[in-house]
Amino acid sequence: MNNHATTKEQLVEEVKSLRNRIAELENMEDEYRTITEALTKSERRYRDLYCMVRLMCDNVPDLIWAKDLEKRFIFTNKAICEKLLNVKNTDKPIGKTDMYFAERERDSHPGNPDWHTFGEICRDSDSVVMKSRESKRFDEFGNVKGQFLYLDVYKAPFWNDEGEMIGTVGCGRVVTRERKIEEELKKSEKRYRAIVEDQTELICRFLPDGTLTFVNDAYCRYFDMKQKDLIGQSFMTLIPEEDRDAVFQQFNSLSPENRVATYEHRVIMPNGDIRWMRWTDQAIYDDRNRRIDYQSVGWDITERKNMEEELQKAKTELEQQVKDRTAELSLKNKQLVREIDERRQAQKDLQEAFSSLAAAHKDLKEAQLQVIQAAKMKSVGILAAGIAHEVKNPLATILMGIEYMSDLFYSDDENVKHVLRDMEEAVTRADTMVRGLLDFSSKNDVEFEESQLNDIVIRSIKLVKHEMEKKISD
Repeated sequence: MNNHATTKEQLVEEVKSLRNRIAELENMEDEYRTITEALTKSERRYRDLYCMVRLMCDNVPDLIWAKDLEKRFIFTNKAICEKLLNVKNTDKPIGKTDMYFAERERDSHPGNPDWHTFGEICRDSDSVVMKSRESKRFDEFGNVKGQFLYLDVYKAPFWNDEGEMIGTVGCGRVVTRERKIEEELKKSEKRYRAIVEDQTELICRFLPDGTLTFVNDAYCRYFDMKQKDLIGQSFMTLIPEEDRDAVFQQFNSLSPENRVATYEHRVIMPNGDIRWMRWTDQAIYDDRNRRIDYQSVGWDITERKNMEEELQKAKTELEQQVKDRTAELSLKNKQLVREIDERRQAQKDLQEAFSSLAAAHKDLKEAQLQVIQAAKMKSVGILAAGIAHEVKNPLATILMGIEYMSDLFYSDDENVKHVLRDMEEAVTRADTMVRGLLDFSSKNDVEFEESQLNDIVIRSIKLVKHEMEKKISD
């Protein structure tokens, strides 16, 4: 009985345990179903993400790939397949190495050793990255399909979620054209540097803030400084402080339309001396007309400046001398003008004096003539007086004789009367003239008295009547 009861209890426990197990299995089925659904969604999501990543990688022009630790491809994009590996399907390279495709290309063109040479002289960059466990940049180049290819490559370690390195990842950009341009630029720069370094002129390049990026040997020699001490420093420290703003304004005023400017300024030499430089600056612009830097060529013009200063000084002194001389000449000219005016006045006075003297001389001469005439007249008067006395007596005698004859020859004959009367009148007239001469030659005080003008005229006419009648008869 007891055994039977025990067996029954065991069966109940087993059934109960079985039911619990069934419940657990049902729960596990639900969890499995949930996990399966989550996995399906996750797989779909990762598949979509992979497709997106694949599309992204296949649509960029850069070469993208991933390799395992054996340097076998585990991912390649479309660009590396087309440009380097020469395959059309991105799955084709999976599990293969670079050398597989390199050897395949070389075997396809055995007669052309230059058909595929890519990577032959390049170092094993995958090994370098795996050994250093750091990202690095490499230049990889060579011929691909007979054409030179230059890649700018970045490679990095490929880590999993646990932080274990499982390979390398890389990307490369075709920079063949750029590197050719760089090579040409390097050659041009080398030629340019050779030319620039041989120049005796000072040549430099500098940024808009005045920081030097290049100086030639002549520049270094001039300032007695090494190139390393000049590059990266502002050349403004070589210019006197009071000149810096003007220099900055000069090269900062350049524009795409006006790219060149020439100006002069002072510089400070290592020994502290001040010298003069003449600079021609050219602004350099990019394709967007953004100012990149400046290139400048300079000459020492100290001697010319000194000559200009000397010339200016000489000019100033000469101008002062001319000014002083002009003032002196002006003063002398004024003095000369004054002297000329004085001389003119003196000449005028002299002329007036000469005229006065001439007039006086004339008056004197006239007076002299008058004196001479007076002397003559005096002599004549004296002579006339003497003659008058000598004549007067004969006239008196003649007059007496006429009177005697008039009485003696009295007759009625009119002719005789007329002759005697004329003789009497002639003698009387002569006597009157003699008395007049005596009166004229005698010294008498002048006395004014009233007279008849008519009487004076009649007496005057009588004095010259004989001369007048003589001229009339002639």
